[in-house]
Amino acid sequence: MAETAGFLQIPGWTAQTGRLAHISALINQSANSALTALQVRGGVLPGYDIVTHSFAPVTRTAGANMSLDIYPGVGIVQGTEATNQGAYAVWETAKVNRIVPTADPSHPRHDLVVLRVKDSFYSGAVNTFTIEVIAGSPAVTPVDPAIPANSVAIARIVVATSTTSITLGTNLFDIRPFTAARGGTLIVPNVNATGGTETNLKPTSPEPYQHILDADSSGTADEHMRVWINALSRWDVVGVGIGSAYSGSYTPTLTCSSVNPVLGTGATAVGRYVYITHDLVYFTAVITIGTTPTAGTGTYRISLPFTASGTTVVPQIGVSGLVLFSPSTWTCVGTIAPGGAFTTLTISNATTTTPNVVASTLAGGAYAAGVQYIANGYYRIAAV
Repeated sequence: MAETAGFLQIPGWTAQTGRLAHISALINQSANSALTALQVRGGVLPGYDIVTHSFAPVTRTAGANMSLDIYPGVGIVQGTEATNQGAYAVWETAKVNRIVPTADPSHPRHDLVVLRVKDSFYSGAVNTFTIEVIAGSPAVTPVDPAIPANSVAIARIVVATSTTSITLGTNLFDIRPFTAARGGTLIVPNVNATGGTETNLKPTSPEPYQHILDADSSGTADEHMRVWINALSRWDVVGVGIGSAYSGSYTPTLTCSSVNPVLGTGATAVGRYVYITHDLVYFTAVITIGTTPTAGTGTYRISLPFTASGTTVVPQIGVSGLVLFSPSTWTCVGTIAPGGAFTTLTISNATTTTPNVVASTLAGGAYAAGVQYIANGYYRIAAV
């Protein structure tokens, strides 16, 4: 296809030209830098509630049987029968019910629910959009059936030999890919469908600085934003929240470079962390000494929630801390070696002008029941 513009009052305007004009805002140039194929990311468009719209597959409203319901929705189906076939905008305005074929008595099978376009210009004799159940082949180890041309799979049905009803989350699994205009934020749902291979519905060839609302990579219901950094070929986290996989708790340990201390009975150790960016972590650790402890020898160290970045060329000095004991408080400076799993504490004895780090000089009850060793700060880790 040579130079083309949409919506011109010229002879030769075709349905193909119209499709390409309408979906120009969705065309992914990263996937075909020479634009040899004008293609889009097929999928569903988010409605005001993606649970009850956007072609969401659900258990039959009137009660589970060998069928399922599909909510109304709007989507984009990429044509796959010809180069530059264009994409089709499809929609359904009411909930529909689709029958699932009876289970095979000998072997299980996988079925797929698809949004399917048939275009007689390329094949066949009809011009239709349908929501169909594509039955797989029964087998000892079943696999998904082939997805028909001009189709998007939105659900998988795992049909065991004893299956008599279809229930969401039991044998009906939502595998909808979402789409958006180029530069828009894509929803990437958490997909862990039984019998399937989807663990990631992120774009395989993202546009530079593509944003996604990602609930997939952590395998939890937590959501966070990511942005594709093209020059680095990675998804960077944009902000995190409480309860996210990118914040949490850990159990710090107190050790020494020569002989480790004994924390004693009733000792406690609590720590928390949160990602600031894809590879910058803030952490805090509090270790409280128990009764009948034994001091260590050598440099005191507190473990980190994650190993430090090995690409750091010098020790990271982004950690501060305290040793709290009555009636004194000593301050600490922490350093983290490249690839290190702990921060080394340089403890400044408030009674002298000489920093010291060995147990024999931690005088005045600095290692006794109730004393707290505290460290917090920022440091670089391996990118996630």
